[in-house]
Amino acid sequence: MLGPYHEAFGQLVEDSIWYDSIVEKIKKFNVKVKEIEIKTNPENVNNVVGHKKENIKKLKELYDLDVKIKQVKTIRPGKFEINILKTYKDFLDE
Repeated sequence: MLGPYHEAFGQLVEDSIWYDSIVEKIKKFNVKVKEIEIKTNPENVNNVVGHKKENIKKLKELYDLDVKIKQVKTIRPGKFEINILKTYKDFLDE
């Protein structure tokens, strides 16, 4: 008998690695972020979003973070950039 099986297992692992990288970059901002924009090559959008939108859901649930995704062809495949659109300070000042 084989171990657990999931037809998208490789994708799940890759998505998890992308999620960890995104969270690591967010933590380096050293500010409570409310809304971000993640720019990535169109070929990596699925990795950023995650299988069944899991990465976006986790960012919302764990960090109360709104995420916008922008496809940018000039960003090299495998890379991404994060821009802060709104911090909690901005949010509270409104």
